[in-house]
Amino acid sequence: MDAEIQSCIVAHRIPQLTEIAVNLTALGSATLLTVATILIAALLWSSRRRLGALDAAVASTFAAVVTAQIKALLQRPRPPLTDRLAVVQDFSFPSGHASASAPS
Repeated sequence: MDAEIQSCIVAHRIPQLTEIAVNLTALGSATLLTVATILIAALLWSSRRRLGALDAAVASTFAAVVTAQIKALLQRPRPPLTDRLAVVQDFSFPSGHASASAPS
């Protein structure tokens, strides 16, 4: 099923949407999410919303740790797709992008 979905997407790929997809994917990078979490926690802390700052930091850290542990436990390989826009080395499930955005 993964190969069929990939074939359909590749057949309808256009440069403008490809650029948008690559940029949206980059928004979920570990570096950007870490910086965003630190900035949000600092902003909340400085506005005396200490519990909110702690909540943001703990939730983001917990999501990253749990995602890594579940990936290591399940070890679901990424589909053997041939025409990827980005090469990723870790396992595919659970989605790091989804779990990183859930605590926000």
